[in-house]
Amino acid sequence: MRKTMKLLAIFLALITLMSSFIIVSSAISSKSSAKELLDYYEDCIITTSAKEDAVKATESYRKRSTADYSVLKGKDLEDTKAANDVTGYGNGKWNEEKWTEYYYGDAYEEFYWEGRSDFIDTFSIKRDIRRSNLKFKSSKYSKAENGDVILTFVYLSEFNECTSTWTYTVKINKNNYVKSYSLNKSELYVEYSKEGNPYSIDHEIVDVYSFIYSKVDVKSIELSEKKVVLDKDEESIITAVVKPDNATFKDVYISEDMDYDVANAYIDEKGEINVIAYGPGKTSFDVCSYSGEVVETVEVVVEYTFANAVKDYFKKVYLFFIQLFFWYI
Repeated sequence: MRKTMKLLAIFLALITLMSSFIIVSSAISSKSSAKELLDYYEDCIITTSAKEDAVKATESYRKRSTADYSVLKGKDLEDTKAANDVTGYGNGKWNEEKWTEYYYGDAYEEFYWEGRSDFIDTFSIKRDIRRSNLKFKSSKYSKAENGDVILTFVYLSEFNECTSTWTYTVKINKNNYVKSYSLNKSELYVEYSKEGNPYSIDHEIVDVYSFIYSKVDVKSIELSEKKVVLDKDEESIITAVVKPDNATFKDVYISEDMDYDVANAYIDEKGEINVIAYGPGKTSFDVCSYSGEVVETVEVVVEYTFANAVKDYFKKVYLFFIQLFFWYI
């Protein structure tokens, strides 16, 4: 079904490309207008989304805030700086995080936002311009030695007492695939000291995505268990091994169609599937690949034993007497 949807999406995208894509990569140069450069980038993310079911993104996220206390004096300066130092706010130090996430292409309509795929909606600069009312400042074209096109767009945003500069840098390969995307957002806004005096804060966010596209699809998922029998409140761990070993996307995800009164399942930072039993009954969940459309089903049975009943009974009795004790106090 997903393959059919993907082929249909590609067919429709090709029609759109033939009818509306005026600019091709060979025509893009430093002489192109800002609108032509932006249209070219947006065309590339449409092409990427039409050809890829899912895209793996390695994200590097950094943020820091730097305070300018030069206008504050005496005790007001000391108190304001001391208060900010407790939280690290305004100290100018970077706070960094890294993680991996998947973004879905045209083949998955359930992940569409405003009629567009997850990938397009997330990385469309035009979307940000519309939603955040950004004002154009500048754009730049350059070309790397390996043929990659590098585009830089700078926009401004003003809201109340805050002025923001949004700098986008995108890298596109010779096949018109987006290789990387970064957004550097610098926000200069006014804060107020302990005594109510204004001073400025520069808040900077740098969000960098490097994309990986599927080259070798998953053929199978081997699970350590396909049926789990648990007592109430018991937990179990299932390991998933993706084949072949050289598959591009080695990660798996869990479908959310479960009876959460019975059990829940999630994937931890080690890639292991954790199953938690909540109440008696049966449920199941699917373990899915990000490419190759491979699905394996795990059945979960939660039993309510005599020991569980006794434990729950004494728990209720204990809570009753605790409440009674505090009621009398």
